[in-house]
Amino acid sequence: MTLAQQIQTLQSRGLIIADTNKAEQALDAISYFRLADYWYHLEADHHTHIFQPNSHFEELLTSFNSFVTKMKAIASRGNDKGLGDILHINDREERAVSGSCAIKNGELTPSQQKK
Repeated sequence: MTLAQQIQTLQSRGLIIADTNKAEQALDAISYFRLADYWYHLEADHHTHIFQPNSHFEELLTSFNSFVTKMKAIASRGNDKGLGDILHINDREERAVSGSCAIKNGELTPSQQKK
């Protein structure tokens, strides 16, 4: 799928993309499939991948960048408290990443994820 097709797919599912050039750059640098775990919490339907109303690509990028920044900071410390630090990642980011991975692996149901 080309970058333009990826953007068209996301928009057809209801994701609001205000700046398609910025979205293309992000998708090129990060990849569509890597970002998928970060938009999972924005989906209204995880089977059709339709987004909740008013879901914005910029919100997705903010979540991704925040998570990556925190993970880099934890990794750069090189201490034994890394796991404890990871557990302090804010609830929304944690659910967006580890919650969606757990659901994909059958560990949680969507209703358990929201708790």
